[in-house]
Amino acid sequence: MGALIFTSVFFLVQGSGGSAQASPQFNLLSLLHAQFPIQRQGDTVNADLDLTNDRRAIEFLQTDSDASLRGTSEPDTYPYRQWGVEDPVISAPSAYIYDSTRGRLLFEKNSLDRRSIASLTKIVTAVTLMELKVPLGAQVKVSKDAVSVEGRAGELKPGETFTVKDLMQMMLIASSNDAAWLLAEFAGTNYLSENSKTEVDSYSAVQLFVDEMNNQSRRIGMLDSRFTGPVGFDSDFHYSTAMDLGILAEYVDKVWPQIWGWSSQSEVTLQSRSGSKHKVENTNGLVRVYDEIKGSKTGFTSQAGESMVVVVKYGIHDIIFVLLGSKNREEEMQSLLDWVSRAYIFEEIAEN
Repeated sequence: MGALIFTSVFFLVQGSGGSAQASPQFNLLSLLHAQFPIQRQGDTVNADLDLTNDRRAIEFLQTDSDASLRGTSEPDTYPYRQWGVEDPVISAPSAYIYDSTRGRLLFEKNSLDRRSIASLTKIVTAVTLMELKVPLGAQVKVSKDAVSVEGRAGELKPGETFTVKDLMQMMLIASSNDAAWLLAEFAGTNYLSENSKTEVDSYSAVQLFVDEMNNQSRRIGMLDSRFTGPVGFDSDFHYSTAMDLGILAEYVDKVWPQIWGWSSQSEVTLQSRSGSKHKVENTNGLVRVYDEIKGSKTGFTSQAGESMVVVVKYGIHDIIFVLLGSKNREEEMQSLLDWVSRAYIFEEIAEN
């Protein structure tokens, strides 16, 4: 397995050691964060705000091309920017890199632009299921509507029965469209319809679930996103931004880390109640290369291009990477992982 090599500064948890000194270098985004402080309510971004701190900072950078404050002291906090390392050059039209441990924006490219996000949608599907408290051990029978969904991937068969947890793993690891649809159908029928004892057709149940996806996404601070389905098919009315997906990734990391735990598995074999086995392999080859990846989700459609979200551990820092519309998501994500390793100095905790 590979490993990220990153610049780090060690602190001693025990003993009399002190922190190593790094020469303070200016970070414009950090200064803007000081000007536009984060406003949160518990684990939830204050959705009543017109703009979050990052959105305001990014808009400032994008509208004032003459903004130059080099020489101003950087806040005395890690990670420190190594200004000898130039910004990354990527073909992807939109990207966002954020240190959720320190609340620092490390890099962005058109991160406020609305874009199709394909199967990155399934992160919202997973969060919505968790917020609805759908039991992970609940048994779900595969419906005919679920297996007729385009781009099935899970290869489910009508009449098979799986647990919610198994279907979540299919959806997150192999990006199974049939599993995503089936979970939305199950939750809409049993947890969102006014009377769960009344028969609800598949499409009505899924629409109830999609309405809840939109409610949940706005609640956690995704103020520039809209969803029309649990899978991520292209639609002019189904979109998000790199920054909103960064907010989502941070929320998952802090509130529902088991979602990332499932999504970062390289492969798993799942078994239906009747005994049929389904081998599920991760659509992100990077999870087989980098042990530091905590969470991962990929997406692709002809309109969205290749997209990816990963959460990676750098020392004690959780770094969120969002890449949208790439022509080669794994290659470009690797270049961003490498760039952060070279462009920033991180601190790491070590014991005596």
